[in-house]
Amino acid sequence: MKFKLSLLLAMYLLSHYPLLSQDIDEMMASMSLGDHNAVILHMPYEAKFAEDIWKDYLKDFKGKTKKVKRSDELFTDDANVSYISNNTVDIYSLIESKGDGSELKMWMDLGGGFVDSENFPDAFEGVRVFLQGFEKQLKIEDIKIELKNEENRMKDLERDLSKLERLNEKYHKEIEDWKAKIAENESLIDTNVKDQSDLKATIEEQKETIRQVEVKLAKAEN
Repeated sequence: MKFKLSLLLAMYLLSHYPLLSQDIDEMMASMSLGDHNAVILHMPYEAKFAEDIWKDYLKDFKGKTKKVKRSDELFTDDANVSYISNNTVDIYSLIESKGDGSELKMWMDLGGGFVDSENFPDAFEGVRVFLQGFEKQLKIEDIKIELKNEENRMKDLERDLSKLERLNEKYHKEIEDWKAKIAENESLIDTNVKDQSDLKATIEEQKETIRQVEVKLAKAEN
């Protein structure tokens, strides 16, 4: 009774969270202990990402997870999943790339056999809840990555805006510098025009002086 109540409670709690549409199969599949019934979960995520989240997820159930020797399988010893069994369970798992995503093969040993829907219907429903929790965690971590990417994009945009603002300040300063230079040059032009006028007058005077000296020379030569 305690096991069924735990299962119902877990299913109730998970039903209040939006989950991915679960794509679960079961089939006989080879693993380190031979051929046993496996529960298959198809996931729209890269295998490396899914495996990292899977390892973290398994930690919540207090078992010890390690690699199976000469295999890519993970073995989780004495996991405590109360809504699947009152006793601890052993979980063997393997995540591989599949098409555009990946798939999880999971073999759950209850001690009296590996979970399947025919011989262990209650435990199999618990497995569904167990994998729903994993799917939820996958979705959360995927959204966290999406959020981080969007935050990084925001930082890039803000950095670009800051560059544009600094350029704007630079352009305004250059305009002010140019305005000051133009005003200075306009003043210099006025001075230059007056200086040219004065010098032209001096040149005319000098021409007259030269003419007078030329006349004096001509008289002296006669």
